[in-house]
Amino acid sequence: MLKLLSDFPVVDDSPHASSCILFGHGDSVSPHYFVYEVARDFLSAPRTFVVVEILSDLSPWMSQREEVDDVGVFLVSDSDIQLDADEEHLLFCTKLHQVEIISRKATIVDRVYGFSEATKALIQVLSKDNR
Repeated sequence: MLKLLSDFPVVDDSPHASSCILFGHGDSVSPHYFVYEVARDFLSAPRTFVVVEILSDLSPWMSQREEVDDVGVFLVSDSDIQLDADEEHLLFCTKLHQVEIISRKATIVDRVYGFSEATKALIQVLSKDNR
């Protein structure tokens, strides 16, 4: 069963919305990142991207859940995977990607405005962070 998480901004469901993922080690020195475009109320608004930092002992994996009809960030509550008390099974779902991860912590680290695609937004955030 999937539960849409309201802590995350609404994912843009247009066919041209951009998203990307960066696989790191999953620790605080080299976390994973998922970046997605936020839904806009009107097209003249600047494109906005949310950068999510994910700490995890496991690597994210690409998913193809056919039962998912919507975009968003979901909590997977019927997972067959044994979770520790501090872990959550998350599904990041955009028009381009479905990515699952067992997360110890998923945090929005930045909202970036005016970029043409998610990868450029991520590069901006990482270069500001001096990582």
